[in-house]
Amino acid sequence: MRFEFVRIRLTLFMLFLAPLLICAQQFQDSVTFVLPAGNQRGTEIYNQLEQARSLNSSNPKEALDKVEKALEMSVQSKDKQAEGWSYHTFGLVSYQLGKYDLAIQHFEKALGLFREVENEEGLNNAYQNLALSHEKAGNYGRSLEFFLISAKRAERNGNSKAFMQAQKDIARVYFKMKEFPLAANRYKTLLEMYRKNNDEAGIADSYNNLGTVYLEMADTAKAIEYYKLATHSATIASDTFNLVNGYNNLTNVYQQQRSNYGEQISYQKQVLELNKKKRDSRVQSEANISLARSYLSNNNTIQAIPYLESSIKINQESGQLKEQSKAVEALSKAYEELGDYKKALESYKSYVSIVDSLQARQEEEEAAALALNEEISRREERIELLVRSQDLTEKEMEVLRRESLVQEEGLERQRWINGLLVGLLGVTVLAGFLIWRSSRARRKANQLLALKSLRSQMNPHFIFNSLNSVNSFIASNDERSANKFLSEFSRLMRAVLDNSQHEFISLSREVEILGIYLNLEHFRFKDKFEYSFQVAPDLEQDSLSVPPMLIQPYIENAIWHGLRYKPEKGFLKVEISKDAHDIVVKVEDNGIGRARSLELKTMHQKEHNSTGLKNTSERLNIINELYQTQLTVSIEDLQQNGKAAGTRVTLRIPLRHALDREDLTI
Repeated sequence: MRFEFVRIRLTLFMLFLAPLLICAQQFQDSVTFVLPAGNQRGTEIYNQLEQARSLNSSNPKEALDKVEKALEMSVQSKDKQAEGWSYHTFGLVSYQLGKYDLAIQHFEKALGLFREVENEEGLNNAYQNLALSHEKAGNYGRSLEFFLISAKRAERNGNSKAFMQAQKDIARVYFKMKEFPLAANRYKTLLEMYRKNNDEAGIADSYNNLGTVYLEMADTAKAIEYYKLATHSATIASDTFNLVNGYNNLTNVYQQQRSNYGEQISYQKQVLELNKKKRDSRVQSEANISLARSYLSNNNTIQAIPYLESSIKINQESGQLKEQSKAVEALSKAYEELGDYKKALESYKSYVSIVDSLQARQEEEEAAALALNEEISRREERIELLVRSQDLTEKEMEVLRRESLVQEEGLERQRWINGLLVGLLGVTVLAGFLIWRSSRARRKANQLLALKSLRSQMNPHFIFNSLNSVNSFIASNDERSANKFLSEFSRLMRAVLDNSQHEFISLSREVEILGIYLNLEHFRFKDKFEYSFQVAPDLEQDSLSVPPMLIQPYIENAIWHGLRYKPEKGFLKVEISKDAHDIVVKVEDNGIGRARSLELKTMHQKEHNSTGLKNTSERLNIINELYQTQLTVSIEDLQQNGKAAGTRVTLRIPLRHALDREDLTI
């Protein structure tokens, strides 16, 4: 019976991998949908733009229709100001859809038109939204330039509110650039401004932001001090938003330190109480999960369960599948820790069902996103053709006016024909270019989907091969070894499934996964091989990025096809270093070699190449084409005295530096 429990625990632990999350401080950054004051005489153009604003969230496709119509009318009427606001609105719609590069293009066009007609209101909005779009696109240097321009314009115009907002934006970008002292100084300057204005809500917001900056600077004591000051000021101002943020930030710090359990629980209960009037399902869910996490950390599993059940109920009502899956997963783990395997299994089944629904929803959203990309590309093509056609028409009319003055009928006809031919040729060339550009965008989108598909195929293959190791312990009634292996296996699965959602991860996270995997395989085949795992000390592991699960298949191949069949004990050597341009990974074994390994394979094995190596090869080709890089792999058969003496795999990954932290949204 105990081994039946081990089997159940194995199944459950495979999915108890995502940590409970709490609501951390979020710095706010979003565009505002602005149109000219007074709606510019209420013309049809601005009516179309106002309708686009109201439809942007609920029906983006119809919003694009309105913007396109407004742009067409403004071009035909030669109204440069209306054309500028049309491009500006097109940029706002693109921003809300997450198409930040496209938003930048439209805001730049709007900026040029606003300069031409000297529209100060339009210039202010264009600079601000260009800064935000560059920030979202990760172009922090350009973003900072535009925010500094916005700050100077606001100061020159005596607009203190806009000036303070620009200072806050600049501080946020400094934070993202990891210029923490500069960010702290900006927030302190803002703090003094809010104090002069007796703005307690602004003071609370500045304290929360300062706390987050100092937490990133590893000054935990200072961070806690600022978070507590934030809750005090927010209480005075009756500012629920910053009060909730302060409580959540304090809870986050204490949970990381595994301390002050009583305060953690008190803070989250206050968050729940504050949310009674507001009834924000997201805040309620996160507060319940955070409370449960505090109880679980203090080994109060029974007290954690009601809060997890409450979070599940809230997310069921609001339709938040992702948050619901976290709570159900944690609830299953809690029941498992209490020894109630029946309820644990029921919760696990519920979790699997939710994950399936979430996957289906994700696939629908991805399909919709691809369709929307194509729709936006078509709109772009039509707008470009519209503008070019308008320019062509104006040129033709100018030619006709000159010809009428000269009154030379033959020359007039010839010039008209020539102009028409040139126009048709230009339109044809432009149409061909736009079709080519649209095709290239679709190819890139398809490559991204293929790359994601290959990553998702790696996980079940990797899990299946790893479970072979656990199965042998269970079959031999070695419960202690099975439990020990299972604990490490759970850590490995948690890291693998988490990292598989990203195109690139830090080298340090990849090294951690490889270390756990090598330890597990050595634990299984300790009588078959020894190994060394060396990482060059000059590698900046946290700042370098690599594709996840790229190295592991070669290590697995060396163990399972090289060393496992060797009569005597073998040796595996894994080295990670760098040269001027690349991260260099070497996987070397003194096993039986590829030729002998092929001889030992069954007919079925010969007909099927290794899924891991095949997928890895396809991933290399797609990544190289998609990111214009040169990931290479070479495999060398080693020999000694004319006989096979193992295999050496050399993988070269071009140096790639990570610009963002994925675990903090600012």
